Amino acid sequence: MASRQIESTPTMQKFITVEQARAAMVGKPIVLVTGGCGYIGSHTTLELLVAGWSVVVLDNLCNSNLEALNRVYYLAREYYMSMGSSIPSSQFPQLHFVKADIRERQQVANVLQAYNAAATTRLNIVQIGAERNSYRNASVSFQTVKTATPLKTSVEGAGKVTHVIHFAALKAVGESAQKPLEYYYTNVCGLLNVLSVLDEFEVKNIVFSSSAVVYGSTNGSYISEDSVCTGGRGQGAGMLTNPYGRTKWMDEEILNDWCIANPSVQALALRYFNPTGCHPSGLIGEDPAGIPTNLMPIVLQTYQRRRSKVAVYGSDYDTKDGSGVRDFIHVVDLAKGHILKAQASPL
Repeated sequence: MASRQIESTPTMQKFITVEQARAAMVGKPIVLVTGGCGYIGSHTTLELLVAGWSVVVLDNLCNSNLEALNRVYYLAREYYMSMGSSIPSSQFPQLHFVKADIRERQQVANVLQAYNAAATTRLNIVQIGAERNSYRNASVSFQTVKTATPLKTSVEGAGKVTHVIHFAALKAVGESAQKPLEYYYTNVCGLLNVLSVLDEFEVKNIVFSSSAVVYGSTNGSYISEDSVCTGGRGQGAGMLTNPYGRTKWMDEEILNDWCIANPSVQALALRYFNPTGCHPSGLIGEDPAGIPTNLMPIVLQTYQRRRSKVAVYGSDYDTKDGSGVRDFIHVVDLAKGHILKAQASPL
């Protein structure tokens, strides 16, 4: 996250009933974002709101903070204000939050049930909002090319979840070797719970947060996307070196089998390399609740004197100084990639 501190005032954050939540979403396409308070999840949630989608975030907050969503909503609101939109603020895309765990199938089912026309469940739903003066020191600017689409007053499936973007997972390579069962339980069983619930509520579109770690170690100078494919094609998991990578590979296989068995569903797995950066405003970025495992938050925490030093990994690689080399992609570009996929998928 940005190094400067943002002065904030209390944000609007209130519990609403299932009936109120569903009424607020009527006439709007809804995306469920699991792990939406996290680094990539929060940026993607913002891009969804800007693109005219309403969003329900499901997160257990084990490595994130609800404050991220307060800032996301503030930025989305400022975006629509900057467009001189004639749409009243009450009709802006909605952002709701439910604290839930993908390892508990019923908790996931409760969320989908809440946004179904025949909902009978009772659920603690938080309506996220922010007053315009919530972040007084923030300098908010937007690209000149507006990406938001006109908000639809009526779409097929409006008022219910039609798409899911699945980020919720454990992701530390080193920790996965120490706690393999926890990783398999969360990343693999968690996905099975999500897909089972999608079948129950006839949600047919999912974008899955995979990882380039599925390619494993290679002796070549480059990696072909086809070197690891689902359905037994390519090298499979033969070159994987850690449980985290194996969970992502298993998840891709599960998604492939799910699509084969259900021709009407669509699933896309995005194999990320290393996302970095933050929103241009500096209000949201990578600031994990626990110990960071990625380079950039470690560097920023050192700059902020929250840690004493940065440890450089490796000294004998075939590079100019012997240290490791990593490829990075900007998190906003990655978030927009998810939106393009969601927009291309049928309701």
